[in-house]
Amino acid sequence: MQVTGVSHIPIGVRDMEKSLVFWRDFMGLQITGDTGEAFPERRSVFLRWNPEKSQDSVFMSLSAARGADARDSSTGLGQLGVNHIAFWVDDLEAYAKRAKAMGIEARMEPMTYGRRYADHEHGENFRSAMFLDPDGVAVQLEEWRE
Repeated sequence: MQVTGVSHIPIGVRDMEKSLVFWRDFMGLQITGDTGEAFPERRSVFLRWNPEKSQDSVFMSLSAARGADARDSSTGLGQLGVNHIAFWVDDLEAYAKRAKAMGIEARMEPMTYGRRYADHEHGENFRSAMFLDPDGVAVQLEEWRE
């Protein structure tokens, strides 16, 4: 018995449309499902960066509460929140430029890690930046360079 991978990353959001601008338009994920009006308590939108492998690829699940739950962010699923989420990207500088063009706040501008980080010795080949989604969730983008 073992963990075989990540299923999905759920995030509670205040404003679905603003969050979709970040996750779909900035991050480049594709919407693969939307509960729409099916559930009275919340709307969930599912996004993937690899939609053709839908059975076992990691996906994002954005949920926006409705009614009384929307006014009280302490109710509903996953209320303890997330410290940050990190993704590998193939062109960190392109994301940094896109963030500026879209008015997305950078918590940490692109930088090179010339020190030990996590379980790797990164040297000059590892770059990282961090941006904030509309609800203040920090999204770290990391790139390996040859």
